[in-house]
Amino acid sequence: MQLTFSIPHNATFLPKKGDAVKIGDPILQFQSSDFITYDIARVLSIKPDMVFSHLTIVVGQEVSPGTILAERKGFVGKKQAQSDVTGIIDRIQLETGEIVVRHGTQSTDKVQKAWFNGTVHNIAEDGKNFTIAFKDADEVKLSTVNMDGGGELFVMEEKDFFSIGTDEIGHKVILLEQPHVHIISKLDALDAGGCIAPTDIPPSDVPSAKTSTEKVFKELIHTKKVLCFLSARYESSDLLIFHAIILIRYEIEKHDQ
Repeated sequence: MQLTFSIPHNATFLPKKGDAVKIGDPILQFQSSDFITYDIARVLSIKPDMVFSHLTIVVGQEVSPGTILAERKGFVGKKQAQSDVTGIIDRIQLETGEIVVRHGTQSTDKVQKAWFNGTVHNIAEDGKNFTIAFKDADEVKLSTVNMDGGGELFVMEEKDFFSIGTDEIGHKVILLEQPHVHIISKLDALDAGGCIAPTDIPPSDVPSAKTSTEKVFKELIHTKKVLCFLSARYESSDLLIFHAIILIRYEIEKHDQ
């Protein structure tokens, strides 16, 4: 079984193709960037909603000093807006007629550790995703998934809300029957690796998934597989895209603190 995960635009995937990855290994190194905003509408003397028709770049394109970002031709000449930095087009704000360029990328101390055991099967040439090969895995289709995530499965009852802490649920995928807003907020604060519920889950930064039925949720509670990976873009062999869980059998290793 193989599963593809996205790589954030501000991160670098550290392992190489063919590397074995274990839970806790550093896999993503994050960078910080500076941003510079160009007021294209003002430079070209046009209305903001007219900027799009004069652009010469697209989002994600690399630029360098002198790169023309937009151009307006007139009867007696032309006006141009140029980049004066080396960077990447981060976004185009049509409401204000501005272009934002990301530049000056630097590594930070922020590192994402692996929440799985597997082998790096492939790394996309464009650096946007990586594929991990797993052994002894099952797929469970879901109704919705908000983002990639995963970890050891943990069943949480509402009565445990006030007593539970990071030691119990940190970096784990929580099976939660009633995903109330205050509970999801606590999961976020305690660095939960994800949340799965049979009903809609309030928006948050926690990777979250809704099961297709109540029966599927109950089956997950009683599963003997202990690792779970949420995928918002799992590709099956026929290239159809599904929301899915991949469940892995795995002996939880206990390490001395």
